[in-house]
Amino acid sequence: MKIKTYGWVLATLTLEVIAGMTCVANRAHAQSNDYSFAWLDPDKKIYVLQNRKYTKAGRPELSMAGGLGLSNPFRNTSVIDARATYYFTEDMGLELLYIYSFQTSSSTFDLLKQTVPTTLPVAREFRAQYAALFKWIPWYAKINVFNSILYFDWHFGAGLGQVTYDTDLNTNANNPPNFYTQTTMGYYLQTGHAYHLNQNWDVKLNLLGVFYQSPQLGNTGPVLLYSNFMVTAGVGYRF
Repeated sequence: MKIKTYGWVLATLTLEVIAGMTCVANRAHAQSNDYSFAWLDPDKKIYVLQNRKYTKAGRPELSMAGGLGLSNPFRNTSVIDARATYYFTEDMGLELLYIYSFQTSSSTFDLLKQTVPTTLPVAREFRAQYAALFKWIPWYAKINVFNSILYFDWHFGAGLGQVTYDTDLNTNANNPPNFYTQTTMGYYLQTGHAYHLNQNWDVKLNLLGVFYQSPQLGNTGPVLLYSNFMVTAGVGYRF
């Protein structure tokens, strides 16, 4: 009787072991079949989105960019943008920026000079800007671009700075320009992407806005709040 009982127990355990091994084998086979896109993710990190291939924490970065001003209807504006950034973590950093602007008369302003030459609007020309911004990078992503993985960050920023601009006080096209230089505090907001090429280089796209106060007529009139936006593209190098 005991021999028969031991036999049944042994047979039962044997069947359970075989069933378990079969289940594990089937599961492994299923997983290998599910992962049918090795060409898309050779590092096999797509299952863990937070595995960052390119890191920033504890590293400084220098970047240069160029772009266009978007907010001045009376001037065509182009800008150069130089930045130094230090990343405390993968999500946070401090950024120092310098921007210089170049101005030419816009077609709108040229048309006004022809149609209303004695009552031209007050036109402001941005020059130099200095600012310090807190940088927050809440989103990190990987996307498929032409059968290869592209890694990028989406950042936001806010800070304070100094804005220097010239205001043409002359409102008569028959008279020479009369520029009045002003310097004031600016309040900055930004957002943008950084597309990583490798551990050191990335391509940057930025939208930057500055809010500042200025007299309505250049150097007289009520002080109003104005804004100026610019978009830039460039490259960055992390050390």
